[in-house]
Amino acid sequence: MKKNKVLIVDDQPGMTETLADILQDKGCEVAMAANGIQALQHVATHTVDMVLMDVIMPGMSGVETSRALKRVSPHTPVVMMTGYQVAHLVQDAMEEGSVAVLQKPVDPGLLVGICSQHVAERRGMRRGAFDVYVASHRGRRSSCPRDLAGYPVRGRL
Repeated sequence: MKKNKVLIVDDQPGMTETLADILQDKGCEVAMAANGIQALQHVATHTVDMVLMDVIMPGMSGVETSRALKRVSPHTPVVMMTGYQVAHLVQDAMEEGSVAVLQKPVDPGLLVGICSQHVAERRGMRRGAFDVYVASHRGRRSSCPRDLAGYPVRGRL
């Protein structure tokens, strides 16, 4: 089975390494970039199934990077993350085509579910690790998780 290739873009090395560990444990192939320029260089030379990117980074923001990335690889899904409650940046990210905006610290189960879903959609598949995520969350009494734009994530999965 082909491994999902995820690019993680964050200026905080600890966050990048933690997210990489989570995704690698789930069988993903992970590449890391510390800023928008490195991310664009990577996408220009490598195939990527999904990009997981911080909204606020020095130099080129995540929203600016996402906009430039869509010109290089228009069908690559981008999931934005932020540790801040910055409504206008969340709105900008969604308008630029991000598939979700997640609050840091990111819930590992939610991250894996979102990545699996959007990589499967990009590849035209419907089954995979996402089914495991949904099955593991059935019967829970907790409220439906929502991304920062207020969209119900489980409902979109």
